[in-house]
Amino acid sequence: MSPTRLVRFPTKLDNYGDGPYYSAMSRTTDDILSKAKRLSIAERAELAAELLASLDGESEENVEAAWAAEIARRVERVRSGQAKGRPWPEVRERLKRRS
Repeated sequence: MSPTRLVRFPTKLDNYGDGPYYSAMSRTTDDILSKAKRLSIAERAELAAELLASLDGESEENVEAAWAAEIARRVERVRSGQAKGRPWPEVRERLKRRS
């Protein structure tokens, strides 16, 4: 037997205490999740990104501005030809050699 054991949960999870699975989600949260699952993939991705970002708390304006400036600087270096990219297989091999 392998050291990893898969645990299977029922396909229909019961969040209200009537079945084998209990969740910390309230009915409101469960309803929001149900509605969110009906969004398009792009809308769900955007919603997920916003929810994850909200866990970080308020962003500092100067940090956001600094990142925006750094991104703009890097884009300009690539566009002007000052920065040269490397093919992914080459980068991957270099990383493998490091470890």
